Amino acid sequence: MKEEQKLKLQNDWKQLNLDLRKELNKEAELKAKIKLDREEFDKQYAEFKKQQLEFDIQLGLKSPKDMLNLLNKELSSIESSLSEKKIKVESFVSPPTLEDQAQIESINKDIITLEQKRLAKQKEIQTQEKSIYDEQVKIIKEQQEKEQKAVEDKYSKEEELLKKFNETWFSGVQKRNESDKNDAIQKISDDEKKKLDELQKWQDMGVISKEEYERKKTQIEEDARKEREKKEDEFRKKQLKVDSQKQGLDQELQRKKERFGYSKNTKARYR
Repeated sequence: MKEEQKLKLQNDWKQLNLDLRKELNKEAELKAKIKLDREEFDKQYAEFKKQQLEFDIQLGLKSPKDMLNLLNKELSSIESSLSEKKIKVESFVSPPTLEDQAQIESINKDIITLEQKRLAKQKEIQTQEKSIYDEQVKIIKEQQEKEQKAVEDKYSKEEELLKKFNETWFSGVQKRNESDKNDAIQKISDDEKKKLDELQKWQDMGVISKEEYERKKTQIEEDARKEREKKEDEFRKKQLKVDSQKQGLDQELQRKKERFGYSKNTKARYR
């Protein structure tokens, strides 16, 4: 074979290798682009699903725990990828070739990125857990406040009814005692008048002397006065007893109110 032909064959072979390498590079670039495009699509789709879940939670169709489950799945996926990368690094023989070293550096960069993503996801999970906890505390607090208000309303209603009953009852007792006292006093006055009229008749008929009349009249008036004072004293004691009972009930109501207020404040402090 002539030298010229050999040289041509060598050049053709070199060109063929160059063309083949270019094609391989194009294929690698295409695969890398497809991979990046796929990763970007997966990322955007995952973000869309998360936004959809957030919207459903706002509408009450989903629970915040569903978001926590999603975040835990994302964390699990990140940790799985991280584990695969670390295993891949450990699979290279030592000492690595230059080509292996380049791959190891690339994988280590991915590992750092995944570690950062894992940390960010763990923080996101902690935030979501705190949000769920705060919401549960809020619900419990609202329920306690609702129950407390129901107790307060019931107590206030019972207190008002009891107060009205006491006022009505004691007012009735006072009126009845006042009426009984007036009736008793009136009866004493009527009896006194009847006796004085009778005594006047006897004097007019000359049955008794003027001196006897005056003496008996004074005695009748004195007896009536003493009887009235006695009745006044009896009814005053009755009224004092009623007033004492009313005061006792008022004090008991106040003690219950104070105990209820103390209980309410104690519960509020321990919430």
